[in-house]
Amino acid sequence: MPDANHYLRQVNALLSMSLGTSNPVVAGRLWAIAEEYLAKAVKLRVDNGLPALPRAARLQPLDQSGIDQEPIEAPRLRAAVAPVE
Repeated sequence: MPDANHYLRQVNALLSMSLGTSNPVVAGRLWAIAEEYLAKAVKLRVDNGLPALPRAARLQPLDQSGIDQEPIEAPRLRAAVAPVE
């Protein structure tokens, strides 16, 4: 029996295919199948004591020290916003 990650990969593929088709009937059927697979994935994860859906990787905030903390020199800043003559 496939695991939850298998079903989540299938959902991703089905939804991608549904966005690429110009036939609304086909797109609707792909979405319906994706919903069934998503329900299976959620059930398998919950049955195994995991959260219903995997969490996204935690991103580091951009305002951490050392990331773009260099002050902009005043003359360069003035030149950047100076009106064109």
